[in-house]
Amino acid sequence: MVSIREIFLNDEHDIQYSNTVFEQYVQNISSIEKGLVDLKLQESIANKDDKKQLKLQIKNAEKSLKVMKIAMKSMNKFKSSFEVDKSTAK
Repeated sequence: MVSIREIFLNDEHDIQYSNTVFEQYVQNISSIEKGLVDLKLQESIANKDDKKQLKLQIKNAEKSLKVMKIAMKSMNKFKSSFEVDKSTAK
């Protein structure tokens, strides 16, 4: 996400490409969230050995989601402020 801010917005002023990358990022988050629901359902019916492995996968997915959501919010704020700055500069 830092590269989007630094390269595509600050250097290139390419809001459209930044929006495209941002939307793909949001779709990836959504996909991971759906996968997390599936893992939790599998965990609820799994045997003891499989539950341990599934819990680890769930924990890792939740950590990834947390970091990705923070990055997404940060990028959205930066993107929005960049769009406002660009429109007021005209």
